[in-house]
This record gives sequence, C-alpha cells and structure tokens, in this order.
Amino acid sequence: MGVLAVEPEGNEPVSAILAGPYGGNLDLAEITEGTSLFLPVFKAGARVWSGDANAAQSDGVVDQTGIESAMEVLHVQYLVHKGVELAGPTVDTPTHWIVMAFADSLDIALPECVRTAIAWLKRAWRARPPRRLRPVQYGDLVQGHSMGRSDRLGLHLHPTEDDPRDDPEGRAWRASSAAHRRLDAPGGMTLTPSDSLAILQLVARADACATKRDADGYAALFTNDAVMDGDMGTVEGQTALRDTVARVWAAEPAGTLHLTLNAVIDESGAQPAVDSVMLMVGASPSPTVLGSARVRQTVRHTPGGWRISARSIDTHG
Repeated sequence: MGVLAVEPEGNEPVSAILAGPYGGNLDLAEITEGTSLFLPVFKAGARVWSGDANAAQSDGVVDQTGIESAMEVLHVQYLVHKGVELAGPTVDTPTHWIVMAFADSLDIALPECVRTAIAWLKRAWRARPPRRLRPVQYGDLVQGHSMGRSDRLGLHLHPTEDDPRDDPEGRAWRASSAAHRRLDAPGGMTLTPSDSLAILQLVARADACATKRDADGYAALFTNDAVMDGDMGTVEGQTALRDTVARVWAAEPAGTLHLTLNAVIDESGAQPAVDSVMLMVGASPSPTVLGSARVRQTVRHTPGGWRISARSIDTHG
C-alpha cells in the first residue's frame, strides 16, 4: 500500500503525492501484510486515509516504476496508543524497525532521520543507541552513491546485529521487562501486532462456532481451566462449558447468528482481555436482533496458541 496517512495539521489542502510526519505517499515496499505503521495523530478521530495499491514497487518508486493494482479485500487493524511521543511514521516489520525523516534535500533529511532514530531508541528501548544504523535513501544505500535531491529517507535497524537488547545492557533491560518491542516505554505496546491479530481472530472463531452450533470446536478455543460466567451461571472447565453452550444454543431460533462488535483489546491487566458487544441476530424471515450483551474475554497464551481463559457475559450492561 503506497499511501497511508492521518489528516495533517492545519486546514490547508495537502497533495496526496507528498509525504510527511502524518504519513502520506510513503511508497515503502516493506508496508505489506504483517507490518505495523505507527503515525502521530494531529486531529480528533485521526481521519485515516489510504490508497495507491501496488502489486510490486521499489522503495519510494524513485525510478517511477511500480505495478499499480487494486485490492479486492484490505484488512487493516487500528489501535490507539495514548501518551506516545512519535515524531513521524514508524514502521515495525517482522525483521526491522524503520523511522523516517522528510526534507527538501538529503543533506537535511539524513541527519534529521538519525536524530529521530536515536531519540526514539533511547525513549522506547531504554538502552544506548545501537552500534550500527543503516541509513537508506529509497532505492539504494547512501554510502558510496551519489543520489542528489531526495525528500524521503528511511533509517533501518536490523535487530539481529544491532538490537541493544542483545548486548549486556540490553539483556539487563530485557530481563527486567516482559514487554516485547515496545513502541514507547511509559505506555506502549505489550502485545506484538501478530499477537493482537491472533487474539481478535480467536474471538471471531468463537462466534463462527456459536453460529454453526459447534460446541466441541467452541470449547477447544478455551483453556482446560476456563471459567464462563453469565445468565446460565458459572461453569468451569472445557467439558462443562461445552455442555452449557450446547443447551443455550439449542434454545435459540434456528439460524441465529452470533456477532461480535467493537472488540477492543485491554492490555492493562496481568493477561490481555477483549471487551466487546455481542449481538444475536435472527436470520429469517428478516434479520432481527434477538438480544445483546457486553462480553469480556480474558485470554492466555498456551503452547497451542492464544486461548480464552475466562468469559463474562452481561446481558444487563
């Protein structure tokens, strides 16, 4: 995806061709499936916009070469991290962190990008700057190349060789903190993007099992010692949970859909939890809301992946 942005500061129109602290036409080939892009928010609601899908492209499309395309399906997960100081676009790929700087010339963009990276590393990783940073002008390495004018420059940090957590100071920090690749030390991520996606997919699979009346598949999404609390009372363990939901579903009209809305991951506790609204919708003769409830599901990471360890259903909230 070439363009990902929030609405810039001010009220003046900004060309979609440009990029800046708000994001914009970044044309970064690393922004693809499994990558997280963090952007500072300048206006209420952020007003995220995207476009310029590419099947293939070079970084920055410096030679104006890219295979323009269209996306039939685009899944984007939006997470708000409050109280995070962020100067501009910051990208988390499976192998690198990438920060960016924007200026009218490479002479200005390069030192600004280095300063931005060092400041962010000190704040986010609580460690001294890495031994080696690799500055990259979109299209080629800076060292040994004459590149002329450039308005975009990225700084790549390779975690295997440069991660401060792999030196003695970094190991001491890592041992004292359970957070992994935190965006910001005071109030950043404690879950990786892949973990967040897996948790939300877990909740979606539970809905699918409920709609299909698959009690065995539903119970398999829970830990062995899971607890579920609601109008049916409190049940513990996978077997009791399976038998209980089977009785509840049998009393529902045939074809009832179970839908989860407004799912938000709460990372403030010892274990992550998902707060959401559940709707039961009758499918015939016309869609009708049969009931709703507020649901909180605590999840735990197990050898088999993320599982639900507790589920609380409040039909009166």
